[in-house]
Amino acid sequence: IEVSFNHFGDRGSIDVLASWRSPEIVLVVEVKTLLLSAEETIRRLDVKTRLAVEIARERFGWPPRVVARLLVLGEANANRRRLARHAPVLDVTFPLRGREARQWLRAPSGPMSGLIFLPISNPETPRHRNRAN
Repeated sequence: IEVSFNHFGDRGSIDVLASWRSPEIVLVVEVKTLLLSAEETIRRLDVKTRLAVEIARERFGWPPRVVARLLVLGEANANRRRLARHAPVLDVTFPLRGREARQWLRAPSGPMSGLIFLPISNPETPRHRNRAN
């Protein structure tokens, strides 16, 4: 799932790199439990998106025609507040949200830049323990 890269000084890792051979799309997914810096998150995701064609060519053996990106944030009040605080930038950067982004994931076609929230689960908390034990 995690793909590391080192291209001409740009180093890092993509949290999830998904691919669809047909219709030749790759999806770069950045996962954040907490959105600490919107600017830094966007900058790093831009680098990963820019390099995704070359990374996919190396990893999958074919170059995608389309690169999509998705920011996944943990469902937390702090993330919702930060999203609201940085709405002018994040709304433009990630125009697809929630249901629309999920619909694209079910049937990817064309470019996409989206943001979704997912619940944060901690297996150590009582409400998430396996009740069979």
